[in-house]
Amino acid sequence: MKKERILEHLDAPEELERLYRFDRKGFIEAFQDWAETAPEHPAFAFWKARIDYKPTPSPVQREDWFWVIGAALLSGIVVRIPDMFDVSPEFFYPRNISIAIMPMLMAYFLRPSFSNSRFWMIPALGVALATLYINLLPESMNEDVFFLVCLHLPLFMWSLTGVSFLGKDWKNSKNRLEFLRFNGDLLIMSTLVFQAGGLLSLITIGLFELIEFSIAEWYSRNVMVMGAAAIPLLSTHWVRSNPKIVNRLSPLIARVFSPIVLLTLSIYLVAMIWSAYTLFEDRDALLLFNMVLIAVLALILFSMVEVSQGQSASLQLKILIALSLVTIAINCLALSAIVYRIVEWGFTPNRLAVLGGNVLFLIHLILVAGALIRGLRSKEQNNGIESALVWFLPVYAAWTLVVVVLFPILF
Repeated sequence: MKKERILEHLDAPEELERLYRFDRKGFIEAFQDWAETAPEHPAFAFWKARIDYKPTPSPVQREDWFWVIGAALLSGIVVRIPDMFDVSPEFFYPRNISIAIMPMLMAYFLRPSFSNSRFWMIPALGVALATLYINLLPESMNEDVFFLVCLHLPLFMWSLTGVSFLGKDWKNSKNRLEFLRFNGDLLIMSTLVFQAGGLLSLITIGLFELIEFSIAEWYSRNVMVMGAAAIPLLSTHWVRSNPKIVNRLSPLIARVFSPIVLLTLSIYLVAMIWSAYTLFEDRDALLLFNMVLIAVLALILFSMVEVSQGQSASLQLKILIALSLVTIAINCLALSAIVYRIVEWGFTPNRLAVLGGNVLFLIHLILVAGALIRGLRSKEQNNGIESALVWFLPVYAAWTLVVVVLFPILF
């Protein structure tokens, strides 16, 4: 890059930024010539400070890593309780797997405020009550109810994690939106770490097999179990301490997959209409259908986080509107199948839980679709989309609490 290109745009900061991002190395080399030509220009001081800036490591960074590693090891130890003590894995894991992992995430977010606030007592009390409650449930209770309680307890713990993340500003829409973004970043980072850890494990076991040492069973029961338990906390620390690692990846994934999922769901909806009998009669097909619905709703939410922050063009907004409308249609089809099963065979814990969840999904989808349509018309979608995205989160938290606490009483 020649210095003349920079000199032509000294008074156009956006063009200088574009040149810098297009060819950073060339820009920096041309900057050296620029420094000799026009060092008195106001833009020179800015770009000199930006190029020469060297971030200084935080003095507590090492302490943070000591704490994170220690907490991750503690999660791994809790997960291995059935192997260390005479505890049935069938009893322990369904009840306590989320309790072994998520409190460490809560402590990570609450740790900076431990000394000057008592807010940490709220999620701590929630964890204590949840731990006591789930482990006192009788083993003889209804299997379907027990499955639903164990399925919704991690969602309730996720709600407590959100409270820990937000702190006293848990009502703030922008903070809630940041929590949604964090969940997307955490999912990406955890997937990458899991894949890297899996590859390392295969290589390690294979190397020992070459010298006729069979460590597969020991390795899986100790290293892999503890490593899997540590992934959420380690990934959280990487995301929080190095946000640029995944900040650029999340919007890219959202932009790429939104049109693909829209096309897939549109075709799937047409095919589903022709095979609606399977959905109405087959319980497993309906459950799988609802899992797909939840995944699509999550994709819409994470995509909308980027739209609400002005990082997507109007085309992306239109794609998300179409995706929302198609998903609403699919949700209505699922609801009709659930209602049909209830009318034909009556209420069961599973049907009531699926019905409640689908009603909440439908309401939320209608709200966000309406906000997106209004945003497309007015071109000022930020506040409306943010509100539609985040104000419904406490409703989901309340529903998980209803399933966990009231279903064992009702059934």
